Amino acid sequence: MTYSPKELDLNNISNLNLTNFNKKLVGGNNQKWKNILEKAKQSPIEEMIHQQILEDKVKHYYGLNNKIFHPKFDPNYQKQYGLLDPKKLTFEDIRQHAIVHQGKDKHGTVKKLMDYLSKMTQHPIYPVDFNNPDWEQYFHYMDYIKMNGEMDRYGNIKPVGIHGLLNRDEAWLMYLKSIGYENFFPRYRTRLNKNKIQQASQNKLDKAIPTPETVYEMLRYEYIQKPEYDKYYKALKQKGIRRRDLNKYIQYQFFFGFFVGMAFEKEMVILSLQDIIDQGSRYAIRITRPKVGNKKRMLRLEETISKSPVHKSVKNYLTKIRPKFADKKETAFSVNPKTGRRWGYGLVDKHSNEAIIIQKGCDQLRGYMERWGTRVYPQYFPYLMRHWCGTARMIDWDKEGDAFARVQVWLGHADPKDTTIYIQLHRLWDDNKGSWLSRALKRDWHGGMDDSRNSSAQHIK
Repeated sequence: MTYSPKELDLNNISNLNLTNFNKKLVGGNNQKWKNILEKAKQSPIEEMIHQQILEDKVKHYYGLNNKIFHPKFDPNYQKQYGLLDPKKLTFEDIRQHAIVHQGKDKHGTVKKLMDYLSKMTQHPIYPVDFNNPDWEQYFHYMDYIKMNGEMDRYGNIKPVGIHGLLNRDEAWLMYLKSIGYENFFPRYRTRLNKNKIQQASQNKLDKAIPTPETVYEMLRYEYIQKPEYDKYYKALKQKGIRRRDLNKYIQYQFFFGFFVGMAFEKEMVILSLQDIIDQGSRYAIRITRPKVGNKKRMLRLEETISKSPVHKSVKNYLTKIRPKFADKKETAFSVNPKTGRRWGYGLVDKHSNEAIIIQKGCDQLRGYMERWGTRVYPQYFPYLMRHWCGTARMIDWDKEGDAFARVQVWLGHADPKDTTIYIQLHRLWDDNKGSWLSRALKRDWHGGMDDSRNSSAQHIK
């Protein structure tokens, strides 16, 4: 009996006699049969079938087999659930999908991830074509930059570390979610060392949290010396603003970062006077969270931080310090002391939209805070203030028994795992010398902003 390729059932090929195959088919004109015989001679049939089954499973899992149908590859399904067609999408489509459907911050996170996607398309050796999804090409690109680095905007080759690889993989995931392939295409993080990924996710432990005494010094340090004031702040001098007042204004920027724990610098730039709510003996602050779709969170500050006359407080800032620097029409809570307007206002055209002003303001405020902070604490970076606030409150509230839940709410963590890091920081940095908040916030110069020397507010409460 002679077999044709159509009649042969590969699932039952192990039951056939290979000797009969050789007699009937050797010397035939069908090249496909010759190939089958050559493979059959080199390896057992059972091994060939097992390998084919594995390949089919892989193709099925990643959606690489065109014969396999999955609803997310159906154009009607894509349209119904807001997914993009890979063959027609543009960078702007990916950006809009990330903002609308994935809840990413349009001012910071999306911009950074879109920059990574743009770099992938411009790579000279392994460019990634997002109109033709190919995870293997993406893996080749990642392997290359991991080994050889990547060119920066100035044309210099810079090495790409674990954080850079994870950030690019996050951009890749954002793209996959926009087309609905996140469950079918692999991510590069599966190739990275798990221990290194864990260290990267817990890198905050490697940052030296400043002691309360260091924070106390940062809240009273003279950041602007007389030569610098005379050279760069002539406009303030002409307005009659003293160097002491300028230093106090800078100190208050650190005060809000350390004691309120806002995500510097974006939440600080967005904050306005309307977000400061007077509740009698205390102030409440309504903070906008751009990273989670501009959602709001409300914080009720302690009495000492709110209205103490002999400590740095919100009331002293609003009534004594801010009016000396802010323009009368300006509604931003924190302003550039040189211009009196919102941070970033003087860096863009007057007709620019608010998003551009906010982004420029974040860059400007970050630059100033890093330059000022490192003069006192060399390891300083703006986001360190948020870590200090979470650590200090975890230490102070631990005696009351509900520290974890309160810190999670205070910092606005949606995932409890983000708060777990502060338990470890609490164990690492607690020196058992009392309240961190009280040690960092002692009496202000000369007793207080109103020159009052009498106060019963000895502890943060």
